[in-house]
Amino acid sequence: MTCRKLIPALSGPLLALLFFISTLSTAEPLSQEEAAHLQQKGKVNVCIDPSWMPFEGIDKRGNYTGISADFMQAFSDQLKIPFELVSTKTWAESMQKAKQRECDILAMLHYNEQRAKFLNFTPPYISVPVVLIARDDAPFLDDFGAIKQQSLGIVRGYATEHFIRQRFPNVNIVYTNSLTDSLRKVSRGQLYATATTLPTALYLIQKLGLANLKVAGHTSFLYELSIGVRKDDLLLASALSKAVRQFPQEEADKIMQRWYTVKVQQQIDYTLLLTITAVFVVIIMLLIYRNRTVHAFNAKLAKMNARLTDRNQRLEQISKRDYLTGIYNRVRMDGDIQQEINRFQQGGGKFSVILFDLDNFQQVNLEHGHGVGDLILIEVCRMVEDVIHDWDCFGRWGGNSFIILCPDTSLEKSVVLADKLLRVMHLTEYSEGVSIRASFCCVEFCNSETQAELTRRMENALKQAKNEGGDRVITLQSPVTEDEDPE
Repeated sequence: MTCRKLIPALSGPLLALLFFISTLSTAEPLSQEEAAHLQQKGKVNVCIDPSWMPFEGIDKRGNYTGISADFMQAFSDQLKIPFELVSTKTWAESMQKAKQRECDILAMLHYNEQRAKFLNFTPPYISVPVVLIARDDAPFLDDFGAIKQQSLGIVRGYATEHFIRQRFPNVNIVYTNSLTDSLRKVSRGQLYATATTLPTALYLIQKLGLANLKVAGHTSFLYELSIGVRKDDLLLASALSKAVRQFPQEEADKIMQRWYTVKVQQQIDYTLLLTITAVFVVIIMLLIYRNRTVHAFNAKLAKMNARLTDRNQRLEQISKRDYLTGIYNRVRMDGDIQQEINRFQQGGGKFSVILFDLDNFQQVNLEHGHGVGDLILIEVCRMVEDVIHDWDCFGRWGGNSFIILCPDTSLEKSVVLADKLLRVMHLTEYSEGVSIRASFCCVEFCNSETQAELTRRMENALKQAKNEGGDRVITLQSPVTEDEDPE
C-alpha cells in the first residue's frame, strides 16, 4: 500500500485551464548593449506574491517556490544572470517595492493601465481563467454580475479588482488581506464569494480543510501573466522579452507537469443537463426562427456544466478527510491499518505504527482560545507532512491525537522517525509563540493481535507516558503468545 500526501493536482482536459503562451520565433540573440548591461548589472532583484500558491510563494524557510520560481530559474539560466528574491510579506508590499524600484521585476502579474505607469511588461507567458468560489449551498454564478449586492472578497491590489471596477461597478467588493483570508471568510459565511484561479482554489481549500466550499461559476476575466520590469530599465525589459518569446514549449510543459500530475475524473450531470434542455425546447417552439442560436447556447451551457462537475468532484474528495487539518480521518486510517494487517497475514512485509498526542494541549485552548488552538493543529500537521516519508500514511486519531502508518518499516526505523518529529516539533515556531510538546508511542505489528488490541495497547502506553511527564518517545514490544517462551 502506498499513501501520498494531499497536493494540488490536475491533468488531461483541466490542464488546458493553465497553459504556457508559446510565442516561439526565430532565435533572437541579445544585442551587445543588452549583454553588456546584464553583465554590468550583476543580478536581478525579484519581487513576488508571497502567498499565491501554486503559482508563486515564499515557504516557511524563506525559499522562493511555485510555478513562477521554476520559470524565473529557467530565464536566469537563459540570460546567464542570477535572480535574487526580495522577501516581502504581502502582495501590496511587493507592489510598493516595485514602485520604489527596490526590485527590478515582478515575476508574475497581469497587465493593467495603473501598473503600466511604473512597469514595462514582457509578452505574457501563462494564461489562466478566474473562477468564483462560494459555499456549497450557493447557486450557479454566471460571471461577477450574478453576485449582485452580495459581498465579494478580493485581495487589495489584485488585477481582478481593476477589472470588476470597470466592467461590474455595482459589485460589492470587500477587501481582504490574502486569498487564505478570503476563503476562510467565505467558509464562515462572512463573505458570499471570492474570485481566484482554479489551481489556487484547489491548493488552498485542500491545505486549509475547507470542505464546505465549491467552484460556483466562471468569470469573463482571464489572467494573462507577464513579467513586470521597472520602467527605467528598458534594456532589462528587452532582454526578458526575448527570453519569454524564445522559451521552448517542451520546457514549459515540464514545469506545468511538475505541479499538476493527478488525474481528475470527468462526469456530466445529466439531470441538470436534461432540465436545461427541456427549458430550451419550450423556447425553441416559441422562437423557431432562432433555432440555431438556441442550440449553440445549449451546447455551451452543457460544456460549462461538465467542467463544473469535474471541479466539484475534486473538491468532494476533501470531505473524506479531517475537516480541520485536511489529513486523513480516523475512519480512513482504520481501514488503511486493517488493509496493512491483511497484507501482512498474506505474507507481506512488516509495518510499524506511531501514535502521538500533544501534551497539555487543553491549556493552549484555555489560554489562547480554540481559534488559535485549531490553527496550531493545522501547523503541526503541515510540519509532520514535511518530515514523514511519501509512503507513510498520516491521520487524525481524535482531538489532539494523531497516528502514522509506516509500511515496510521496522520498529527501529519508526523510532528514528518519531525522534526526528519530536526534535522538529521543539524547533518549530507556532502561532502566538506557543511551545508544543508531544508524547510518541511506536510499535511494530505482530501476527498475534488484532487491530483493536494493537491500538488499545498503544493508547494505554501513551497515557502512562503522559502521566510520567510526556515529551518523549516510547516503544511497545510484541505481546508474548502461548507458543513463545517468556524467558
